[in-house]
Amino acid sequence: MSNSIKDLQLYNDLCEIEEILRRDGWCQGELRDAQGRHCLVGVIDIVTEEKDNCTVLEAYDRWWKIYSGLGLGSRVAKFNDLPTTRFKDVLARIKAARDALI
Repeated sequence: MSNSIKDLQLYNDLCEIEEILRRDGWCQGELRDAQGRHCLVGVIDIVTEEKDNCTVLEAYDRWWKIYSGLGLGSRVAKFNDLPTTRFKDVLARIKAARDALI
């Protein structure tokens, strides 16, 4: 018997967020830099704005719930912009968030 995904829309959004970051690149300190790279919050905005059935606020609410469960007490923007945060850390958090949905 396979496990079901608790929130399929969020799971798919997380996959899309990772795909965009890998394709366009990741940055810190701004939603999108001059080279076209995105920060994590910028990509969340892009992904959620494309969906008629989900507002950015609803997506953030779901995102924060998953991140809170993973022990990240601060906001996603703060995590993204910490000087110690690297792209591999962002990808690891996205993977952990997806895994938490299974």
